[in-house]
Amino acid sequence: MVLKGIYRDILVYTATTVLALVVLILLGEERPDVYMLVTILVYFTATGLLPSARREARLWVADIVLLLVFTATVAYRVATAIGLHG
Repeated sequence: MVLKGIYRDILVYTATTVLALVVLILLGEERPDVYMLVTILVYFTATGLLPSARREARLWVADIVLLLVFTATVAYRVATAIGLHG
């Protein structure tokens, strides 16, 4: 049985996400925001590289929300790192 289309893309996205999260666990990462940011990066990478995901699903709402969350989280982390916030 060969998976095609959206089913293959969902499987690849899921496997990639699980792999990335397992690597973070093995590295001993404890910050929840890192897990969220890596998951968002995997989402954008997967939906950019897997054609069926973009073609068969309306992802623009998820794209906007995730981009805003990603941007806000990174901005907060950078502000904290350079001493502008808490």
